[in-house]
Amino acid sequence: MMIKKGIIVTVIFMTIFLTGCSGNKNSDKLTIYVESYTNSILGLDTAVQMYQQYYPESEINVEYFDDSEVYSTRIKGELLSGEGPDVIITDSTSFEDVYLSMRSGAFAPIDEYIETNEVFSESVINRILLQAGQYEGTQYVVPLCFSVPCIVTTQENVDAYGLGVSYSDYNGFLDMIENYYKEGNTQRLFNAENSGFIFMNHSGEKLVDYKNNTFVANSELIRRSCDVYKYYYEATTEDSYHGSYDCYDDLTSGYSVTGCFFEGGISAPIYHMARLNNKATPVLLSVPNIDGGIVAYAEYGAAIRNNSTKKEEAINFISILLSDEIQKHIADWYAPVRSSTLTGTLSESRSVFAAANSYDDVVFKYIEDDMLYYNYFKIHTSGITECKFRSIESIAPYAYSYYVTGEDTFENCTADAKDVFDIYLSE
Repeated sequence: MMIKKGIIVTVIFMTIFLTGCSGNKNSDKLTIYVESYTNSILGLDTAVQMYQQYYPESEINVEYFDDSEVYSTRIKGELLSGEGPDVIITDSTSFEDVYLSMRSGAFAPIDEYIETNEVFSESVINRILLQAGQYEGTQYVVPLCFSVPCIVTTQENVDAYGLGVSYSDYNGFLDMIENYYKEGNTQRLFNAENSGFIFMNHSGEKLVDYKNNTFVANSELIRRSCDVYKYYYEATTEDSYHGSYDCYDDLTSGYSVTGCFFEGGISAPIYHMARLNNKATPVLLSVPNIDGGIVAYAEYGAAIRNNSTKKEEAINFISILLSDEIQKHIADWYAPVRSSTLTGTLSESRSVFAAANSYDDVVFKYIEDDMLYYNYFKIHTSGITECKFRSIESIAPYAYSYYVTGEDTFENCTADAKDVFDIYLSE
């Protein structure tokens, strides 16, 4: 079976972790790598300064990287040989699948620190969010921030098309999309070209069994997802390239019925909802999983190199990344995992709305509206039933693209998907 071109992105590098190696060349210092883009999101410079202030007796070695590719290549190569930083910042760019890295033995188990350090207590971090950093029941990574798939639309569109009121789980969500097009609606349902396709990733369906190296997806659910997406695909192929991708412009111009923020943080949805408030009644809808809950995505995390001799110092640095000061900085980009920061952000922090720019006053006034509280806040707190890092599972929908376009059968695409996952999981 030939594997479809474009499905394989990058083969996971980490197959064997050599625990007998000597570790980093600065073993007497806590070593941290700081990549520029990640630094802007996580405020790592500030975290380093705080660490030096709180632990002046501990020496710290910080290496900076302006090129993300150089950073990614360097950290992967060093971890493979048992070297590298003591604190490892994980994301989907540097680590294509953090769970394969956990499985390989690259990261140290940190359950003992989680159990004894108050900063990891349930009163500080939602237990469900911590689950994203677990493999086979063991904690290896501490999530630092997360996002929730949300759909921005208007009450007027909800009433006109029955959006958000006819579904309570993922299958109901598919019914809503299917019914929309079956009723003859020609207006684009989602404003982004691939939004209707990648929602398969939010179903909560388990696609990969890491322990047994197998692709275990529910083929009927995938087939249903693809069949429903065909309605969307066939209705939008003539206009697949759209210049705006701006939720406000697309909704107010009538280009689309909704605007999707499947990977957005805090600022973007609130920004567009605030702008919409001048012309309509904005509504934020969730994308439910197969059980009716919500899957959240851990965007960044922190781990400790398995053979680090500075594990205590490393956990102290990670604790700083969970402090209110750093979590408020992160909230400019994504939802903070620290519960008090998330709840306080909505009413206290102007910095979280940096994306609003000249609309800042409009946005800040708008966040006090009850509607935002019951939609946005509820979705990001009580609505979450699962949290995970993005992984190789995210390529699954694209393995079925030829079935959606009618160029191949569902069975052939499933076989190709299995081939792709076999390559990833066997490395």
